[in-house]
Amino acid sequence: MGQDWSPIFLVPRGSVGRLPTLWGTDLTLGYPIAIGPTTVTLQAYLFNVFNKQIAVDRDNTWSISPPKGFPATIFDPNQEQTNPESGKVTGRQEPRVFRAAIRVSF
Repeated sequence: MGQDWSPIFLVPRGSVGRLPTLWGTDLTLGYPIAIGPTTVTLQAYLFNVFNKQIAVDRDNTWSISPPKGFPATIFDPNQEQTNPESGKVTGRQEPRVFRAAIRVSF
């Protein structure tokens, strides 16, 4: 029984432009409270303060079907684009996250 195999053709990395610069701002606050020989520290963490969900990945699949004359034309730069999702953002930076903690030191 034959296997139906369809190759996927990717655009070489860096050939369709760059993604935006990835940056983030995090904030950490702590407040120690002395209780006898023990110190209880209340802590708060805020990651990605400005909630910038910058694009970190893009669909690099140019074609989802083999070009005419395949495999001899696999490196032809004039291949027809058959993937309508090509170039669309597929991953973003993590959203804003808040975390609270209590640390006990003795």
